[in-house]
Amino acid sequence: MDRDTSTIPPEQRANDGLPLDGSSLLLTVTEASDALRISRWALYQLINKRRLKTVQIGRRRLVPTEDLIAFVADLRSEGGGHGL
Repeated sequence: MDRDTSTIPPEQRANDGLPLDGSSLLLTVTEASDALRISRWALYQLINKRRLKTVQIGRRRLVPTEDLIAFVADLRSEGGGHGL
């Protein structure tokens, strides 16, 4: 049974890999495109080219925050990441 951690201050929560700052584990396509400052179409291009990992829950396509961060890190290591 999961315990309710909503009343436990963030600094006292166990480090279970979940963000402690209230941010989401999964972002919608719109939220992810806003975070990258690109269009939704451009984000779907990245998804279709398998440059960005996503998960599907029901009919919803969601972008894990950690994969968005990894994508940006890959862009930085590529030296700018021009183009899709």
